[in-house]
Amino acid sequence: MKILLLEDDKHLASLIKDELIKQGYSIDWAHDGELGMLYALNTDYAYDLAIIDRMLPIIDGLSIIKAMRKKGILIPIIITTGLATVEDRIEGLDGGADDYLVKPFYLEELLARIRALTRRPAALNTTDELTYGDLILDCTHRTVTRHPHQLTLTQKETLLLETFLKNPETLFSKTRHAFD
Repeated sequence: MKILLLEDDKHLASLIKDELIKQGYSIDWAHDGELGMLYALNTDYAYDLAIIDRMLPIIDGLSIIKAMRKKGILIPIIITTGLATVEDRIEGLDGGADDYLVKPFYLEELLARIRALTRRPAALNTTDELTYGDLILDCTHRTVTRHPHQLTLTQKETLLLETFLKNPETLFSKTRHAFD
């Protein structure tokens, strides 16, 4: 499993990295929001989870999370922060995080939260969107978007595009199709 860690406290980042590596995870780490944003928005890295400090230098963690969600990156995200008010937590969770962990915290608790988030099936995702590259299909509203353009589809067009997006790079013929 590959985890993105965005943490500016180098000592804490080292502790987290060492423990996660010991647990068998692969880790990419950035210490500021600018580099963190580059990692977070690059889907080629294929992260399974992100741990993001809310108060990063240059670009704050919440802005990174919002950018990830806007781009359609739906991996689980844990915010780590010293901001502990109820309003801070609500803002973080409403901003796109899946979990909120206040510093200081125990590494064992962070590991438990990682396990909890990563054992959830992808089907729990509340959106009915499929993506491929910069193409986004909203099956519920029958729209397809490729920024800045959006089209409304018929039911049959939606079903066809959904099939293609669920089976990328698969060739279908008249005798072989995915509707059966």
